Amino acid sequence: MKKYFAVFAAVLLAAPCVFGAQARTLRVQAAAEVQVPPNRVTITVGVSAQNANLKQGAEALQKTTAQILQFCRQWNIKEKNLQTQNVSVFPQYPGEYSPKQTQTLYRLNQTLSVTLEDLTQYDKILYGLLQNGANQIENVEFYSSQEAKYRQNALRQAVQKAREKAEILAQEAGVKLGKVLTVEEENASFSTFANAKQNLFAADSGAQNTLAVGLVSVRAQVGVVYQIN
Repeated sequence: MKKYFAVFAAVLLAAPCVFGAQARTLRVQAAAEVQVPPNRVTITVGVSAQNANLKQGAEALQKTTAQILQFCRQWNIKEKNLQTQNVSVFPQYPGEYSPKQTQTLYRLNQTLSVTLEDLTQYDKILYGLLQNGANQIENVEFYSSQEAKYRQNALRQAVQKAREKAEILAQEAGVKLGKVLTVEEENASFSTFANAKQNLFAADSGAQNTLAVGLVSVRAQVGVVYQIN
């Protein structure tokens, strides 16, 4: 019995040393944000048609989509920057939306995305899409084609901030900061909202410079674990 008690006591005495060694670490988080001017914009518009004859509705939708694509090609927009989505069909049955509706109608929708590499085309392209049959603006997304480069800059700044934070904490706690044990990226993001303002119908009035584009933000966050001595 004494032998077992002695072994158990030895384990209890040794355990704090192991956990204490593991606990002598400092983990910090830091984030950095880089703001850059966008050089790309993707405009997503919706095209719709409604008809009691499904085939005729599909033909009308196809005609409008072809007209929009032709307009874009006239502006020398690259084929890789033009993308159409699958057509969706929604039947509207008699009396479902209006008591005056006496037959089934088919509403067909399609979305089309246009990416511009020249932001000076934005006003005229957007207005031209509407003129050529697009009847809904789904989304306008400004971004930078150099996202990877700016993300690396944000990561470097985040790591530097983590080091600065860790040094302050270690100094105030009366310990010495040791080597880095682990470092990992957390919650990286690329904000594509660019605070853009535009007059959709300015192109018709001959106005110029109706688009005011702000900056897009590339954000990086890191978690770093340091050994403390």
